[in-house]
Amino acid sequence: MVPDLKSGESEEKIAFQLLLDLANLVEAQQQVDKPTRGDAILDLLFSTISLGECKTITLHPFTDHNLVSFDLLNCNNSIKSSMEPKQETCKDLKQFNLSLMDADKFRREIQQIDWSKIIKESDVENSNKAFETAIFNAAVRADIPKYTDKRMDKGNVKIEKLRMEKSKLECMLQKNSLRHYDRNTILGNLGEINQGIFNYLTNNKEKQERKAISEIKNNPAAFYKYADSYCKTKSKIGPLRLGDIFVSDSKRMAQILSNQYESVFSQPKIDNTDLLLPVYDIPPLTNVEISENAIKEAISSMKMDSAPGPDGIPATIYKIFATELAKPLAKIYKFSLVQGLLPEKVALCIINPIHKGGDRSIPANYRPIALTNHLMKIFERILAKAIVKHLEENDTAWI
Repeated sequence: MVPDLKSGESEEKIAFQLLLDLANLVEAQQQVDKPTRGDAILDLLFSTISLGECKTITLHPFTDHNLVSFDLLNCNNSIKSSMEPKQETCKDLKQFNLSLMDADKFRREIQQIDWSKIIKESDVENSNKAFETAIFNAAVRADIPKYTDKRMDKGNVKIEKLRMEKSKLECMLQKNSLRHYDRNTILGNLGEINQGIFNYLTNNKEKQERKAISEIKNNPAAFYKYADSYCKTKSKIGPLRLGDIFVSDSKRMAQILSNQYESVFSQPKIDNTDLLLPVYDIPPLTNVEISENAIKEAISSMKMDSAPGPDGIPATIYKIFATELAKPLAKIYKFSLVQGLLPEKVALCIINPIHKGGDRSIPANYRPIALTNHLMKIFERILAKAIVKHLEENDTAWI
């Protein structure tokens, strides 16, 4: 729950906003969600962990303020459970913060993979799944931080210890048997911990800003992504107009956009007998070189910041570990050519609607951008180069 100041002097509103900004900075949430004086909530209690159900007790006729109480019996259990590692639920590399990975450690984990046991010629259709799973497991073993972990650097261990100590001290303050001297000592320690957390988060934010600015020439996309994360106004899709109504549900908007794109999609001609195309007497292309060097060359032509497709493997992985991944990719491509089969779902893509301008409620004002798997893009580059080379060697005019 986020408090809202509806009255007060301008200085009070500014101070209140600063308080909220500080709470957001240390990832604390307001815990009091019931009136504490009349119909208004005057008591603010921020905590980095959930304190459970908030209860208020009337103290009339002694005072018109209500007593706020929480059940803290399970406070230590909440702290403990928040620190326990969570089980993996989705093998998606997009959840890893690759900018913080230890590349050498990740490389060693990839080098230890026995690809001959993972990618088999008899199971081409599932070879991409085996490849994705192997890379994901290597990322887990390399202990790459996840975005959900909110790990920023090696100082993360320090700040987690500070937060645990802070939670313990807050629980100790709830004991009725605590002596006045001990309470003051705990409050002093708590103030030092809060200051330490605030200093770390502030310094880390400045570090991120300096890094984003220093990389603006080499990687402008990363800079704008960082800047956009602090924008209060986010670009969004819809609500979309469907007849006389507006639709804001995500699934229904996706279906509306899908119908729009299908309506303007042109079906390819099956009968081309009316086209006067030249006939060339050239030998068919029967051999496509799938070598590790060809794969590394195709990878080198990719952009580092290219968005991943449905498999979640970003271009960064292929670019940095091209030497290690060339061998398993060669196996996948060779098996596909021999059997004439593509791995299952490898040709699928994510459609990202981009607003072109105009009324945001009109589906036609969104351009579909297809995000395909890089595994397929690399294969396409190799095939395209082989086809062009074959045509040139046979003196064939082509467009």
